[in-house]
Amino acid sequence: MRKFSVLFVLLLSFRLFASEKISMAVYDFDARSVPPAIGDSVTDFVQTSLYETGKFNMMDRKNVQKILKEQMFQKTGCSSTDCAVEAGRILNVSNMVLGSVSKLGQRYVISLQLVDVEQGKISISDKVETDSEDMLNVASSALAEHFAKQVGIKGKVLKVFNENEIIINLGSQDKLDKDQELNIERLGEAVKDDSGKVVYQMKESIAKAKPVEINEQGTRCEIVSKTSIVKTGDIVEIKGESARPLSPILKENRQYTQPQEQIQYPEIKARKQALYQAPPESEAGLLALGMNFDSQTKLSAVLKDTAGKTTYTGSLGYVGPDTSYEILGGGPLSWFADIEGGGGIRLITLMNTSQVEFTNYSVFLMPLRFGFRFYPLTPVFNPDYAKQKKVDDQRGAFAPYVSLGGSLYWGFADIDTTDKYSYTQIVFGLGFDTRFGIELFNVLYAEYLIHLASSASVDWTMHNSGGTKTGTGTYTFDLNSSGLGFGIRARF
Repeated sequence: MRKFSVLFVLLLSFRLFASEKISMAVYDFDARSVPPAIGDSVTDFVQTSLYETGKFNMMDRKNVQKILKEQMFQKTGCSSTDCAVEAGRILNVSNMVLGSVSKLGQRYVISLQLVDVEQGKISISDKVETDSEDMLNVASSALAEHFAKQVGIKGKVLKVFNENEIIINLGSQDKLDKDQELNIERLGEAVKDDSGKVVYQMKESIAKAKPVEINEQGTRCEIVSKTSIVKTGDIVEIKGESARPLSPILKENRQYTQPQEQIQYPEIKARKQALYQAPPESEAGLLALGMNFDSQTKLSAVLKDTAGKTTYTGSLGYVGPDTSYEILGGGPLSWFADIEGGGGIRLITLMNTSQVEFTNYSVFLMPLRFGFRFYPLTPVFNPDYAKQKKVDDQRGAFAPYVSLGGSLYWGFADIDTTDKYSYTQIVFGLGFDTRFGIELFNVLYAEYLIHLASSASVDWTMHNSGGTKTGTGTYTFDLNSSGLGFGIRARF
């Protein structure tokens, strides 16, 4: 057994013994009832996707055109088997891919055929439909992947041990696994016609084998049954899968799915997931109505006489608790964040330190707010969020969030200063806030809000009863506070 393993490793260390990939060229697709540019694009999509399966040695499309042109092969619309065989022999490939893209009514149909150049026949035929020109790239890639699964892979027996163990040049790179049963065949004499086309070749199935030790480029197998002694050079084949027809790829679904089958090339599936997975369907916007209850904050003043000398500085009392009403509009940027902006009214009640209301003081602030609301825990509470199309569905019925925003405060104040010449003045200020909340059913919300670096002020000129100016005053409302907020959000 050690002798087998050493020899096995030595054999597999040389790329000379790697399996021979099927040589293939793609002929320009026929464009039927569609512009030629669409046919060229679909040809490129299919060729690229076939190459990325890793199963074929693909000839570059530019080289195909160059060689055929040099050989004076200028047939347009090469859709017949004889035409494909002729082109394949000029290009020295074993298989030609013919295709077409056509429009029938509102649907596009992409068709593929694999022509075996040596045997001169169509070995595989496949097609897919889509209802949008925008989805032709997705449909082409899906068809190429589906098509490649049906193509078998052939290898050879490299070494025979004791007539019961063999080494073949197929491995994990050829999607070989230990559950597969391999058919070993021996080809007889090929009978060709005058043109060199193979019209008949005897093929004999001589044994069955199962993989025992799989390497990337080769495998040690055990013979499980045989009708003849296996020899070096015998053919080993991994047959292509028998695949069901592809379902139409429709734009309205925005997602390619094939429930009947499992894609056999995970690396290609991962690469194309971004194509098959369409962006979420975002709602146009949202409108939020809410009420906030803030804790008390301070009201302070700086008073000066006509000479500019400060006569008083300090707290006059406190503001609140006060209530604010908000109307915010905006919309979702993604499942992770919303953008929001709007305004409201903040009604301020002024109290002195002895709990007596300053009944003659009236202040109305109108904050204009702009901010972002983030939902970072969506993947935790709704793990399947990526499968949903709408933002509401992605966030689920229970959606914790944190909001960051800034506000411009402006409003009106009429402060009783025993000044018969007093009049309403404009209050102005800036502030920031952060909010921590929970949104239920994408409609109701409750949050804890904290106002930071928030203040507003108003300047006053004071006069005595005779109308003489006695001084000035600056009243500052410290709006740093915290409280609870409740409301509803309507999406449209």
